Amino acid sequence: MEGSVTDPVTITGAVTLTINTVTGTLTDNGGYNVATTLALSNVGVLDDTGLVTVNGGMNFSRNASSGNFTESASHAAPQALTVSEDGNDTSLTAFSMQASRTPTNITIGNAGDTVVLEYSQVNDPLTIGILAPLEGTDFPSMYAGSFKVTASDNTSVTLTISTGGDTTLAVDSNGDGTTDDTLLRNWDDIH
Repeated sequence: MEGSVTDPVTITGAVTLTINTVTGTLTDNGGYNVATTLALSNVGVLDDTGLVTVNGGMNFSRNASSGNFTESASHAAPQALTVSEDGNDTSLTAFSMQASRTPTNITIGNAGDTVVLEYSQVNDPLTIGILAPLEGTDFPSMYAGSFKVTASDNTSVTLTISTGGDTTLAVDSNGDGTTDDTLLRNWDDIH
């Protein structure tokens, strides 16, 4: 597949979408459930900024009812989901994440959802754990929630969003489970 003459985009590779189950009526306002598995093999997107390659797989499901959606994505073993760009690889080696959307609100994650992220520029994996669901009117406008990013040496940063987008970053710089420093920011400055 290719883009326009003025802004060319070339997409290569192989995508396999397996539809595991479908029930209900597939319309925006109808009630339906769908579960799929996606496998990507050397899927490349080349544009004027460079080449991005994606390999791996994931499971995806959506439940819809009256304009409300609940979605989940999880690791499709045995492959990691890996994005490669400019010699850097970012891999999700284990993940399970939920999200839901109503006409006026979005919720990302449930307490206990995790993602293990490996980045080629960092020696060890990072584990991102949802402590409280992220909530907002859309992703740029989050007003509640908390997640923790933990390194293999137990050092961590816990991000907590409060009313109005006030955001606290609690840093445990030595891995002892105690906050060593706190930074206050606004969500708009972080995302």
